[in-house]
Amino acid sequence: MTRDPSPFNFGPEGGWEREIPSPFSGTVFMLHGLGADGNDFVPVIPYFGLEGDKTLRFLFPNAPVQPVGVNSGMRMRAWYDIRRPDVRIDPDWEGIEASAAKLLGWVEEEEKRGIPRNRIFLAGFSQGGLIVLAAGLSSPKPLGGILALSTYDPFPSSVPDRLKGGGSQPFFMGHGMSDSVIPYKLGKETFEALCAIGWEGTWFAHAEGHTVTLEELKGIGEWLCQSYLP
Repeated sequence: MTRDPSPFNFGPEGGWEREIPSPFSGTVFMLHGLGADGNDFVPVIPYFGLEGDKTLRFLFPNAPVQPVGVNSGMRMRAWYDIRRPDVRIDPDWEGIEASAAKLLGWVEEEEKRGIPRNRIFLAGFSQGGLIVLAAGLSSPKPLGGILALSTYDPFPSSVPDRLKGGGSQPFFMGHGMSDSVIPYKLGKETFEALCAIGWEGTWFAHAEGHTVTLEELKGIGEWLCQSYLP
C-alpha cells in the first residue's frame, strides 16, 4: 500500500492506492463513510477473493473535512453534509452533486491512463454509497458496475428526474435488516427505483446493522467475477 500522497491524483485531500502489477482487469474507486477515511476499507480487499486474471486495482480517496450538522457542526471527513438524523429530511444536494462530479472527474482521469470506462467500478459505503449512485445517474455512458453498501437515495421516487447519464448501469446493493442508521426499507426502495429506470440490479440482504459482513464481501467478489470481469 502507498500512503498519502497517492500516485493517483486525488488532489489536496489525498487517498490510498492498492499497488498491483500490470496487467489488471479494471479499477475500483472505493468511497468511505462519514467520519472515516480512504484507509477504512483497505483491509477488506482480500475477502473479495480476486486473483489471477480477475485482479483489480483499488483506489481509496479521502472525503474533504467539513462541518457536519447532525454532529453539532463537528468537522470530519464527509462527502456531503447531513443536517438531520433522518437522512430523508433536507438533504445536501449541492454537496452530493459536487462529490459525484469529483468522482466522475477521477473516472475520466483513469480513462486517460488507458482503463476503459466499462472496466471502472464505483463502490461506496453509507455516504460513499450515495455518491457512487449519484455519479452513476450522471455518468454519460455505462461503467463497469456500481457497488452501493448500507446506503440510500433521499427521495427514491424522484430518481427518474435526476437521471442525466446514458445506458443501464449494472449495480449491487447490500443492506443490513437491523440497520439503525440508514433504514433497510429506504435502501430497498432505492434499489427498486434504480431497477425501474433500467439498471441491472443485484440485492443482498443480511441480518446485521450498519456494517458490511464477510458473506456480503464474498457476494461482491462473486458478482464481480461472474458477471463483469473478463
